Amino acid sequence: MRLGEVRIAEDKDFEELVALADQHDGWKVEFSNKSLNVWSRDTNSDTSKMVKVRTTLLDVDAATAYDVLHDEEYWKRWDKSRLESHSAGCLNPNNEICYYAVSCVPPLRNRDMVVLRSWLDTGREYYILSHSVSHQSYPPRQGFVRALSHLAGKSAHQSFPPRQGFVRALSHLAGFVVRPLTPQGCQVHYVTHMSIGGQLPAWLVNKATQIMAPKMLKRFHKACLKYPAWKKRHSPHFKPWLYPEQMPSLRLDIAMCNKNPQDEQQKTEDESDIKECDFDSAAILNDDDD
Repeated sequence: MRLGEVRIAEDKDFEELVALADQHDGWKVEFSNKSLNVWSRDTNSDTSKMVKVRTTLLDVDAATAYDVLHDEEYWKRWDKSRLESHSAGCLNPNNEICYYAVSCVPPLRNRDMVVLRSWLDTGREYYILSHSVSHQSYPPRQGFVRALSHLAGKSAHQSFPPRQGFVRALSHLAGFVVRPLTPQGCQVHYVTHMSIGGQLPAWLVNKATQIMAPKMLKRFHKACLKYPAWKKRHSPHFKPWLYPEQMPSLRLDIAMCNKNPQDEQQKTEDESDIKECDFDSAAILNDDDD
């Protein structure tokens, strides 16, 4: 889908995600071992690259991995950077607009974004797809950098006025492909192309995307191992991503999504002079969440 496009995802949208995950022509190998592969590819942007990661989880079944990617209450427990998340409404039981606010390592400012999430269970493989859109209930918030998700693998409204400390980011694309390998194991593909907003040096943008994506999947693996026991104690039968009747009744008003999300990347404090010594790189490179 195009950046800012609001519609129900079609088969061809998921097919494009799968092609990005599976085809490696034009991609540069950044890291590779038996369980983790990382690639990057230049884009039309001067600063951001598209990154994809493939990880093999021999001790996590595909259904559990898919549940963990969807379960927002559990996500807040294992991803400490998630500050807020809200639903702005659904197009149908498999397409929802969501708002996310995330913390960044100081001295970077926090980021937020509004994305359209779409998902599909084919009966064998699982797909999750997202990209940035606009919604009048979720304008950029002062102090947050609004990021852009052009394609990812997870707007303006009076109830959410601008807030200090956030920069609006854009997700051109983010997506997950989850495939079973055995009854007990699976393979997870993650593709992302993010404009994290603000005025940042190119070295930092690419370091963040190329390091944070595999780091997130490492934490994700640990979270998957703990999820079955956690879910038994926390609404074990509540899985709206599997059971449409459990989806919230809030229907999306498409008239609220008539802006170009790129117009919401407001001018922000210049962060381009940040040096590696300005922040604790260990917080990015060596953080091992339990």
